[in-house]
Amino acid sequence: MVAITLTQKAGDAGVYANTFELEMYAGALGSETRWLDGAGGAADAYPGSMTPFTATNTDTTNTVGGGLKLACFQVTTVMATGDIATIGGGASKIHAVICGSNGGVAGVGALISTETNTDDSITFTAGGTPVVPMNVWVICS
Repeated sequence: MVAITLTQKAGDAGVYANTFELEMYAGALGSETRWLDGAGGAADAYPGSMTPFTATNTDTTNTVGGGLKLACFQVTTVMATGDIATIGGGASKIHAVICGSNGGVAGVGALISTETNTDDSITFTAGGTPVVPMNVWVICS
């Protein structure tokens, strides 16, 4: 398993250390339903016969896709409004983000960015005085 990374956009603040990650296999994501078509079936079409469901030895068409993962990153530098972090390594899509701190108010919110239209980055917004270290929890796949 490749470790999940979170990397700041060039020139932005934010040093992200992956403190842990968990696999959350509980089924396929709603957008990953190709496995319902069977190995020989046409994409997004009910096959109409049992032939497309014949056995295969590959995990390509019949795969239920990658499961969700939960990663926790510790942030050791103060981020500013507009700073962007991009997911990488063992994940390529962000589904949810939670920011928090043990030392007072975190003062930072996060929004999944659609700047690249793949939901692979987070845009941060400072809502007060950010306190570090801070934790950024990311649900990704």
